[in-house]
Amino acid sequence: MVLDNQGQFRGMEESILVAYYVVLSRSGDPAVWQWEIHRRSRPLGVRLYGAGFVSQAGARLAGETALKALLREMAKNSERDRP
Repeated sequence: MVLDNQGQFRGMEESILVAYYVVLSRSGDPAVWQWEIHRRSRPLGVRLYGAGFVSQAGARLAGETALKALLREMAKNSERDRP
């Protein structure tokens, strides 16, 4: 699995790519944004999140960056486990 020049993953099953997603939420006054990575099929077992963002756009960018890093590491582990 690699990232192409548009930042898209190539060589990874599409089912893996759609299995994980970023959720944004806000709380407080003034609003503070956070992101959290979720898995569609079942809970991850750990909480992957970032908090304290002053804008929705900042939280989205950070969450998407973290998701790409997670998928990249999953692909490395998958390739390493192959015989």
